[in-house]
Amino acid sequence: MSPRPTNAGPVNRPQAWRIHPAEAARFAADGKRCETRKCRQPVAITTWRWWRSAAAGRFLVAEHLVCERHGTEFAARHHIGVDPPGEREARRLSGAETAALAAAGRNCESAGCQNPATCLFTDRYTVRGEPRTDEDLACDRHVGQLAERFGVSIPPVSAAGETR
Repeated sequence: MSPRPTNAGPVNRPQAWRIHPAEAARFAADGKRCETRKCRQPVAITTWRWWRSAAAGRFLVAEHLVCERHGTEFAARHHIGVDPPGEREARRLSGAETAALAAAGRNCESAGCQNPATCLFTDRYTVRGEPRTDEDLACDRHVGQLAERFGVSIPPVSAAGETR
């Protein structure tokens, strides 16, 4: 995700990227289609376009989920490329990693949860060709929510604390 622009500077340039195959499959299963009027093609690209609102006195962003054709047309109109989908990875943390994160004050990142993190979710992607990485930590209680969002499965932990 791109950082939010400040109100002082120029408006961010438009952005377009291909969605991850797991998201594309989820959108297709949910019946989500291109948001362009009368288009019924499956979603393949996300587009963002910012503008400064005089009424609101701030920057606003419009996000659209569109098909391959409408996404590439958007990119061509704005003289930008379409970034590739992100690479997602998820893994269980070792006991030492969990302890080190807890010692550094980093725990599960679900709202209001302070349980020790047991899983790390990493999303590597590009914004206008610039590589970026996001990391999310989850405890065993919240790992299912992130696993579903990432389209991955995390093996359960046995009573002895070992990954099955």
